[in-house]
Amino acid sequence: MAGVNVANAYLLLGSWLSSLLFSLEVVLIVQYLFFSDKVRPRWHKLGMSLLLAIDTIGTSSIFAQVYVIVIPSPCGFIPSSPPPRSMMTTYTNSVVVNIVATFTIASMEQSFLCYVYYNLTRRRFITGFLALCILVHAGFSYASAGLLVGQRSAPTGGPIIWTTKVGAISCAVTDILISATLVHTFIRLEQTSAMRNSTHSLLRRLMLLISTSGILVASITLVAMFLVLKSNPAYPLFFFCQSRLYVLTILANFLVGNASVRAQQETSSLDLTAGSRSLATRPAVTHVLFQTPTISTLHGRHHAAEENGPDVDMHVLSFTQSKDPPQER
Repeated sequence: MAGVNVANAYLLLGSWLSSLLFSLEVVLIVQYLFFSDKVRPRWHKLGMSLLLAIDTIGTSSIFAQVYVIVIPSPCGFIPSSPPPRSMMTTYTNSVVVNIVATFTIASMEQSFLCYVYYNLTRRRFITGFLALCILVHAGFSYASAGLLVGQRSAPTGGPIIWTTKVGAISCAVTDILISATLVHTFIRLEQTSAMRNSTHSLLRRLMLLISTSGILVASITLVAMFLVLKSNPAYPLFFFCQSRLYVLTILANFLVGNASVRAQQETSSLDLTAGSRSLATRPAVTHVLFQTPTISTLHGRHHAAEENGPDVDMHVLSFTQSKDPPQER
């Protein structure tokens, strides 16, 4: 009886923590979409709306688990009287919905970061490898969810546990690989590109954000998987929050990009007020933003951070470099 009560308590705590993160997510997304002076790209709006819709479904499945298990019998089921099979089927099906929603959001977040990496480096081989990692963990996760449909008891072994284990571990490894490649790319850009101090500060914030978020979501995935394999009742504290953290990661990237746009607009207005002829040099970097249009050709074609490297068409983080030498007037 005590063990069942502890499991129900963890289930409730996990749902409450998930609800807090979901509320924060809703507030930030609504503010991002409707209460801002910046016109959002259409695909940003569609992406965030889709993420919110999927995460709403996942959060609802968590509420369903609590309703089925905790609400009818808050003190737990008596060991000699197991729960009805129909109730356990409903519970496992809600777990399936949560798994599908969680790893769909994880795949979308990882795909977005791969998109950022590809537009910064144009390295097709590494990007393709990362995309393959995303497909692998998503496939195993969906397979485990499919095998769990209609189950009337918690699985203790067999293909369900095996596919779940492979999916969770590969998802965590993919998070770490993507964050590591992006941080390495940002470090190279900071070391090899001539930028304003504000741009260097932005790159450092992006490196900190992506590295910490990648390590955080990977750690939570591994801890949740470990607790599930050990039949530890504390796993809802971690698994229920996983998809919310993925959405907040994407949203944080967009918000950092919007901050850079506002800073660039303020700098540009000051430059126009002072007059272009009063500038001693032309800036090497004109903007850093999260947008889809191609780089402005105001200062000529852009170049890769490496010397003699190929041209880079950066749609997400756009760095433009002037070809003209600095001139004094």
